[in-house]
Amino acid sequence: MPNVKSTKVLQKRSDAALESFHKYYAGLWGEDRWHKSLFPALIESTRYCALVNRFASFSEVQALLRPLPEDKLLEIGPVLTATSSAEVATAVTYPIVLHSSTERSFPTPLNVSSAEPTSRISSHWNLDLASVLAAAMLQARPGEQVLDLCAAPGGKSIVLAQMLWPGLHADAPATDSEGTTSMTRTCLHSNESDRTRHKRLEANMQSYLPSRLFTDSAVRVVRIDASEKSALHELPLGAGGYDKVLLDAPCSSERHIIHAHLKASTAGQIAEELANWKASHTKTLAKTQAALLMTALKAVKLGGKVLYATCSISREENDDVIERTIEAVKRKHKNNTGPGQSSWEIKIDTTFEPGPESKSLVASMTESTKYGRIALPDHVVGGRWGPLYFCLMQKVPYKSKTESTSNDNI
Repeated sequence: MPNVKSTKVLQKRSDAALESFHKYYAGLWGEDRWHKSLFPALIESTRYCALVNRFASFSEVQALLRPLPEDKLLEIGPVLTATSSAEVATAVTYPIVLHSSTERSFPTPLNVSSAEPTSRISSHWNLDLASVLAAAMLQARPGEQVLDLCAAPGGKSIVLAQMLWPGLHADAPATDSEGTTSMTRTCLHSNESDRTRHKRLEANMQSYLPSRLFTDSAVRVVRIDASEKSALHELPLGAGGYDKVLLDAPCSSERHIIHAHLKASTAGQIAEELANWKASHTKTLAKTQAALLMTALKAVKLGGKVLYATCSISREENDDVIERTIEAVKRKHKNNTGPGQSSWEIKIDTTFEPGPESKSLVASMTESTKYGRIALPDHVVGGRWGPLYFCLMQKVPYKSKTESTSNDNI
């Protein structure tokens, strides 16, 4: 028989946590938007799109998904503005999704024919469209060495792999040797520190990618705690070894908390996720996120790019982490300018920022923040995707104020 006293105590704690939860996020987003728009949108069921596995037979995947009239196949890209380099825009092979405009759930992925005649491979991956868009923002290309720092369960790594090895797509032209010629340098290292999640990540990668990527060590699944200072020594390519890094950092995941609370309430129970929630937890997470971001920035080479993302709606875990990291890098310049030392800084990359007339997915799905953009399910023309925050940044050589002034006068 349940302990009535302990149940009442837990219920009281849960009620207090819910009140505090509302107060915290209403303070961030405004009372009106939070209570009338954003919170009600977060209550709704999470929407999914189907990321087509381009290493699998496209015709078989389409037949499996059987798109309804209101659904449409959508190529995620190009994400650059019209004024950006056409060469860059066309050099990237973008992922394709079946974008659903209904509440219909897509079927469970099945094994279908792959680019390798003797093997079969998972057909598609069901995930939030904003996640595909964010991963595509990194614009991974053949010949690059890419790191997915917090990769489990693997959806974004699958997006990156599709962009890195278009020559291995099942429907690639038979004469396309890109998959072979770039294999010697192109690589994707997907990391997850948690043992259980690491095993899941490894299994998923094996299910979705051609086996030759693993036998040739082009794809590696590693297990490193990237928040530790020792992480850089454990990464396969070490400090400054990667062209691009994706960091989808662990976060508060408020939508998960809300859904857990609603599910428990329906059953007359109390969700531990909400009962244990405290605003101070975001500060603790932000410290870990900042440590992870610093590892990502140190892992990428000068001129390389890092995409930071979370599914949090807290400014402390998003823009504040970026700002905190920028300031931390600035403080280190004085101690990092001696002989043999390289000094760098962070440049926020806005090449994907939509113009006023843009009809891109970035414009239709997201809104701008101080440093990045965020997809929110109550976005006026967004289709209820997200939440997902992302910020694209570049690691560039440090310029002192004197150097910047001199360059401005040239």
